[in-house]
Formats: sequence, structure tokens, C-alpha cells
Amino acid sequence: MTLTSFLNMVNDNHHLQVIAVDLPYGDYHKILTAYQARLVIWNYKTQTRMMEREFRPGFIHSLRKPGSSRVFVSSVRFIVKSTRQLFVVGDEDGYIHVHHCMTMKRVKEFKAHGSAVTSFALHPTQPFVLSASRDQLIKLWNWEKGWVCIRTFTGHSATVNQVKFNPHDNNTFASASGDGTVKTWGIFSPTHFTSLNCQEGQRSVDYYPTGGDQQQQHYMVTGSEWQLRPDNATARIWDLRTQTCIREIKGLESYCEVGVIDCHPDRPAVLVTASGGCGVSLHDSTTYRYNAPAAATIHCGFLATIYSPRA
Repeated sequence: MTLTSFLNMVNDNHHLQVIAVDLPYGDYHKILTAYQARLVIWNYKTQTRMMEREFRPGFIHSLRKPGSSRVFVSSVRFIVKSTRQLFVVGDEDGYIHVHHCMTMKRVKEFKAHGSAVTSFALHPTQPFVLSASRDQLIKLWNWEKGWVCIRTFTGHSATVNQVKFNPHDNNTFASASGDGTVKTWGIFSPTHFTSLNCQEGQRSVDYYPTGGDQQQQHYMVTGSEWQLRPDNATARIWDLRTQTCIREIKGLESYCEVGVIDCHPDRPAVLVTASGGCGVSLHDSTTYRYNAPAAATIHCGFLATIYSPRA
């Protein structure tokens, strides 16, 4: 069975849009998919469901929202570095739910944000998790200390759509926001130290990884959020040394998700773009051309998320 047929099976089994996807780093046989109100862990090797459960608000959540028996998932993330093998779920009400991977049992829930949790990022070496939200805030949590909030990062004026740790400096990260900026932060300070001003709201961000062209470690790629014109979404490549945009990939439909995959230590990384109705495109990262001979497009229907196998 191909990846495309597997994804079709994932969609057909529940007849609901997949809201979020995550794979534990180093264990690509396991895939966590989140639908609006259901969580499923798949075994990609055998193409079967390992476990699934309906997602409902826990006791604390129910007390704060009486009369509500249903809440929707907005983001998920495996925490493979934890000895307990956990995964976290963010919901539309701003709660973070912590689950055990082996049983899917919820072991903790807490109010993290004033609105939906939109994104998680896992620190490569420390027991830290970043959460981003529609409440315009980013928060840093320590799961080894009872999920205490270490720091709150302020500076965005609209939804923070995605956060991503820098693979070249574990203590810095980037955030993409609907306010039209992509900001860079350090985990030891609540304020950003750089801000890239884009022409429209930003939906996604990623760093170029190590390996291949070492100059690429100074590059970042960003993707714009939903646009009124159907062919007006844009991916941009930025030189972080000069804080300037060096290339644009235009004509993407509706919105743009971006990711960078390090396929081989001696070859340039692969740039991935995805947009509504246009499928996933793989680009030669040395030319960035959408129609370059090395580019390929996989048509998967409407896309809500793209996974890049790094924190």
C-alpha cells in the first residue's frame, strides 16, 4: 500500500477531516492522527489502527464549561523523549491534555491558553514543550516539573499559527502569525529579537536543517495563511543574516503550508509546499522553482496540515 492510499484509508475510516498529524521522531511506524473529536494511533507498517479513543473534555474542563460534552482537537504532538511515552493534545478551548501513548489514557489536563492551542514544538534536548494559540501568546512548559509554565512570550497581535525550534540553536525558535510577521525568540527571554515583516498573515514556518549545503543553515521558509484570491498564497525563503526575502514561490492555492526535509547528509534539503486543492509539491531547494525538473507534485485533495520530521 502506498502513502497516498494509506492517507485515503485514514480519511475514509472516519469521514472527517484530519485536523493534525504527528510521528514520533525515530519511530516512523507509528502515526497519530487527530480528527475533530477522535484520536487514532496507526501502525503505518501494517496499515492498521493500533488504538483509538473519542476525545472528550476531562473533569476539570467540564467544571469550567458546564453542559458541554464535546470539544474539538486543534493540535497534537508526541513527546518521545519522556520516559512515560506521552503525547499532548491541544483543544479549541485552550486546554492541553496529556495522554499515555501505550494506553491513550489521559493523565493530565490543564488550562493553557485563552483560546485554541494551534501548535506544539518539542525542545530537542530539554523537557520543554512550546504551545502557541489564537490568544496571541506562546508558552513554554516543563513536563518533568508537573507541566509548570516557565515563560510566556508576548509580541504578536493576532493568532500564532505555528512555532518551530531552530535545529542549529536549540534555545531559539520561530513563530508564524496572522499579524503578518514571523518572529524569532530565545527561550530565556519573553520578547522576540527579530521580526520578519511579510505582506500577509503567516500560517507556517520552518528552518533549513544541517547537512547538504551548509549555507542553508541561515535560511528560513515561511508560508502565508488563507487568501481571498484562490491563487494568491505565497511561500518565501529568507536569509536570516540579512533579514531579507531572497525568493518567492507564488501562485499557490488558498494558503501555504511549508516544511523542509533533510533527506541525505551530503545533498541539499528538500523544500515542501502544500496548499488547498493543489496537493504537496517537492522542490529542488537550490533553485526553489515550482516548475523545476526536480520538482514533483502529489495530489492529495484538501490539505489541513503538513508534517516535517523535526521538533
